[in-house]
Order: sequence, then structure tokens, then C-alpha cells
Amino acid sequence: MSRTPLRLQDTVAPAGTPAPGLDFPVSRPETGAGKGFERVPKNSSQPRSRGAPGRFGARHLQIALVAALIAASLAFLLRPIRDPDLFWHLKTGEWIWEHRALPADDPFSYTGEGIATPAARFILTSYWVSQLLLYLAHALGGFTGIVLLRFVVAAALLAAVWRRLEGDAVVKAALLLVFAVSFLEMYPVERPQVLAFVCFAALLALLDRVKSSAGGRAPYLVPLLLLFWANAHGGAILGQATIAIYLVAEGAKFAHRSLRPLPGAAYRALLIAGVAGLAVSLANPNTFQALGLERILSGGPSAGHAVQVTEYSSTVEALRRYREYTVIVFWILMLLAAVAVAAKPSRIDITEAVLLAGSGYYAFRHIRYGALFMIVALPAIVRFLSQGARLPAARAALSAGALALALLFARDERQGLQRLRLGEWVGRDAFPVEAADFIGAGGLRGNMYNFYDWGGYLIWRLAPGRKVFVDGRGVNPRMHWESSVINMGFEQAGQYNWKTLLDRYAVGYAVIPREFRGERFPLFERLVRDRDWVPVFSNSNSAVFARRSPGAR
Repeated sequence: MSRTPLRLQDTVAPAGTPAPGLDFPVSRPETGAGKGFERVPKNSSQPRSRGAPGRFGARHLQIALVAALIAASLAFLLRPIRDPDLFWHLKTGEWIWEHRALPADDPFSYTGEGIATPAARFILTSYWVSQLLLYLAHALGGFTGIVLLRFVVAAALLAAVWRRLEGDAVVKAALLLVFAVSFLEMYPVERPQVLAFVCFAALLALLDRVKSSAGGRAPYLVPLLLLFWANAHGGAILGQATIAIYLVAEGAKFAHRSLRPLPGAAYRALLIAGVAGLAVSLANPNTFQALGLERILSGGPSAGHAVQVTEYSSTVEALRRYREYTVIVFWILMLLAAVAVAAKPSRIDITEAVLLAGSGYYAFRHIRYGALFMIVALPAIVRFLSQGARLPAARAALSAGALALALLFARDERQGLQRLRLGEWVGRDAFPVEAADFIGAGGLRGNMYNFYDWGGYLIWRLAPGRKVFVDGRGVNPRMHWESSVINMGFEQAGQYNWKTLLDRYAVGYAVIPREFRGERFPLFERLVRDRDWVPVFSNSNSAVFARRSPGAR
């Protein structure tokens, strides 16, 4: 297949027609029986691309969809920083840069010191490339540098997704808008996890390129991509699984001609690139041990953690409990993908079918992996909706739905423009900015107790001089459960008593929210009434309590 630019005003054109202009690069299959799309004669009963649907032609729809994609992306990418995990990634990147080494022990949490399990090592070392990128972006431009990095990563992801779409330009643009809005609504782009999605989309594009017998540099890029991925995010196990699926499924096609096996040379190139990718992916701090950490795919540091963190919820639970309405978009795309596969069962590509089933299963179990399924499913959906008499209706429905989705989700992101004007990216309403200033000024003794969601920010501001009790890394998985007991102010005997736990860890001061989800924070109420604790700092979103000295009680 050849790739040529497509003008906005020419949705389809005869093969060989030049199409100058600055527009979307799209794949245009060679013309011929059963191949691609050709201009339809005026007296044809097939739908024409111009003037459909309604009074807006394809050109107008593409312009509207591209404008909406740009506007929605700006709104999401300029949002304030609210992901607490960003800060411990930043601090770890700083630590690695200063020490020229990876941490062998937890340098930021006193409850994580000495935890020498494979899972703890994995958490401390598996993101080091991403963490260095984040640290360098911040070192060069502060949090504005982090926001600019968002744009680079988002552009790379959208380009990789677009690269695999084959079909009508309006359908492609509409579904890319749906993907962009859903993705940016759900995921903080500055997280290393998003680099894993970029790598996943790029890997699919490279493997498809190798399959097409026009691989060029693609076979050499596969190992390089896996080497980067394996050191940027632990989710490289997804890349290893993807390569294995391609090699096994494409090899199985040789069992019968009806499965449309690859030419022998193409499969050999795929085999060499895949095996090389699998081999170099083991060149990471955890080598083969990462393969056994199934927690990457099935939950967080502990069962308790997985139950209470939104991203590890099933799609049903996420919609019911957390009102994650992007789940509805995911279900619609899953339905469209199922219809696309069922429409021509005799033409099913078994490699694509396995990828759809596997990514769909994990995405349904955990919304964290919803993007994986969308990346796999969009090409199949585009091909299906771009064919025959369904094209005009698909254009109309998808364009209207995508524009409405962009308006619905992006309208709440106006705060980002205010942050841009003020130059303030870290919201004081989301993190204990002033409380950290107070603690950093000194005078407080003993270990710190902190609210779980603030652990990453306090690591960034205060560690390693002042270490946290708990944070999103989960180096010591028991801490998430014990912090829940403390936060709720449980007063049962033994390990279910908040005061007993604070005494056990020699906590001298605590930084906690005054309210949580619109209600008074239970531990705040306990500390206010307890004679052993005294408030030493308070503002609209946070409070710091210190333990009274024995003589002052």
C-alpha cells in the first residue's frame, strides 16, 4: 500500500490523482476488485462522498472535526496538575539523576525501608526512563515543561493511532476525536502509563508494517521500541504478549490457505523482529522477573488497594460507583467492534480477533486498560463503517456523536485556561501546598503521618529529609490498609485502633484534609477532640496536628 496526503475537499479520489495541500496523511489502497475505494459515477446507486450527509459535505465535516480535536485537546492538556503520582515520579527522577543509580531501597518512605520483595524492587526501578524524562522536563521548564511534555506525548499517541486507520477520512477523523476525548478525560497524560499506550500503538503499527512486506526500517525499530518500553514502564509485558500473539497467530495461518497466511519472507521478517524484540525487552532492571508480576494487569499493590482505586475498577463498577461516563463510550466501541467482526466472519483475521478479545477482556475488568482496547478496535471499526451503503449514516452519526462528546467532556476544562494565564499549574485546592511550606519550615518532631492521596506531593516537597507514611507507590502494601484504619478513626482494640497505629510508628505530626468528598474527615474529628494532639496549622483544605509533649498534657 502507498501513503499519500488527502485534501480536505477530496474525501476520495482516483488512484494516481495528486492531492497537494496540508491535510491528513491517510492510507489509500490500490484500486481494483475488492481493493479500496474509487470515485463513483454520477448514475451509480452507491452513496457519493460529496454532499453527504445533509447539507454539510465531507470537507465541512472534516474541518469541524479537526477544529474540535484541536480545541478539546488544548482544553484537556492545559488542565491543572492533579495526579498525585506525578510528584513521586519527579522526585525519583531527581534522585536517579543526582545519584547516577537506581534506588535499591525506598528513599522516601520510612514504612517502605527494608522492603526487599521483587514487587518492591519493581516499583522502585521499572519507570526509570520515564522518571528521568519527567525530571528533565521539569528541570528545564518547571511545571510548564511538564505541560509541554503532555503535548508531545499526546501528539505521539494520536499519530500512532491515526497511522493504523484505513478507510473513509470523515469516519477516521470522527473516531479519532472520540478516542482523543475519551482518553484525555480518563488519563493524566504526564503519567508513565501513557507512554506505555504510545508504545503499544506504535508496536501495532510497526508489526503491521512488517506483515505488509513493506517493512523498510520497521523490523529494526521493533527491538528499539521494546528496549525503551521495558525501561520506561513495567507494562512492557503487554508488548511482549502482543509480539507473542502476532508470531503464534500468523504462524497458525499456515495451517490452511483460507486463513490467508503471510508470504514466507514477510513471516520470517516478523519472526526475526519479534524474537529480537522479546530478547531486548529483558534488558531492564527486573529482567525476566517482570514477567511474573501479574499485578501489572490485574490490580494494584494489594487487593485492598485495587478495590479502592478507581482505575482498577471494572467498567460496570466505575460507572455505578464513580460515575465514569467514558465507560459508555467504551461499551459502544466494544459493540461496534463486535458487529464489525460478526459482519464478515469468513474474513476475520485471527491475529486481530485475538487482540480484540484479549484487550477487551482486560479493559472490561479494569478501566485502566480501556485505551488498549480502543487502540486495537478502531481500525476494525473504521473499515466496517467505511464500506457500502452504511457510509453516509456512519458519517452523520459519528460526526454528531464525536462533536457532542467533545463539547460534553471538554467544557469543564476551562480552569486550565485560567491556570495558563496565572502560570499556576499545581492547584492549592488539590494538594497541601501551604501545609508543606509550614512543615518544611521546621520545628516538628517525629515521623510524619499523611493522607494517602498527598503522599506523592509531600515526597516531592519534603523528602528525603522528611519521609512519608504512605503514598501511591505501594512499596509496603500493608500501609494502604493501615492508613485506611487511621483515616477512618477506628477505635477497636489492637490493630484496628488509630491511636495504636500512630504510636507504633512513632508519629509526631500528621498532615490531613479537613474534609473529604464533601464530609468532615473522620481523623480530623478524632484529632481535634484528642488531648494528646494539638492543631499547629490549618487552612481551607488541610490541617497539621502535632503530638503534645508529655509535660504539656
